[in-house]
Amino acid sequence: MPPKISRSSKLISALAITATIALMGLIVYPVARDIQQSWSKIEAKDKPQVGINLLQAIATMAGGLAIFWNIVLTRRQLAATEQQHITDRFSKAVEQLGHQEKAVQIGGIYALERISQDSRRDYWAIMEVLSAFVRDRRALPPHIFLAPNSVSFDRAIQSAIVVLGRREAEHDPPNRAIYLSYTDLRQVAFFKGNFSRVRFIYSDLRGANFSKCILRETRFWGACLETASFQDSDLTNANLEEANLKGANLTNAILKGADLGKANLENVEGLTVEQVKSAKNWQEAVYDSSFLMLLGS
Repeated sequence: MPPKISRSSKLISALAITATIALMGLIVYPVARDIQQSWSKIEAKDKPQVGINLLQAIATMAGGLAIFWNIVLTRRQLAATEQQHITDRFSKAVEQLGHQEKAVQIGGIYALERISQDSRRDYWAIMEVLSAFVRDRRALPPHIFLAPNSVSFDRAIQSAIVVLGRREAEHDPPNRAIYLSYTDLRQVAFFKGNFSRVRFIYSDLRGANFSKCILRETRFWGACLETASFQDSDLTNANLEEANLKGANLTNAILKGADLGKANLENVEGLTVEQVKSAKNWQEAVYDSSFLMLLGS
């Protein structure tokens, strides 16, 4: 399948053609007219040398136009070759994700990260591929929101999470989000990652490490976050409705504008009244008796 020519390459070609026509109209025609008017004034003995000089000038100008056009065509071909190279790299990296060996999978994950940095047009597709890789391998059984099996560390899953957390979130398309809902992500390290606007709806995140993460507008609706760490994390405008944070660590976490409706906040470490009252619907959350006394309830 031939590589697609980008819009920028097509635009450059169109501009080059227009420039060539304009150059011929602005330079060639007036010069030819002046030569015709001056030729009759040249003495007969000088005409051979003048003719040679004229031919040399025309050849030089034609050569310049040829070089210019060759540069345009070369640039266009290089752009097409580069895009084909990226397409081949993408296909190979995705193929690696399906390999049985973890080392090969991890190599494919980091290859995709590099492509997302080299090609802005492929950035979001790569983020979706990586999130689908995680969901496919760690999906919870239907209608079950707590993983029934024991926790097992998966290096490939952890690597994919690291790459997703390192993404340039400002380049995420409007109204699009990374989906990691209904997924078993127990004890996964999200540490220092940017997971803004990610969907963790009804995921099992027991013991997960979200310390120092950016979690603005992230949705944890119905998720199990027991003993998870959110120390020094930013949960501004996050959705924690009906989430179970029993025994979690919220030391120095920012909860401004976060929705705590019906969330379980029993025995949460580091939780303060100021944090809670900076959130929304905090009155609907469940607290242990000692914290209720601090709230004056």
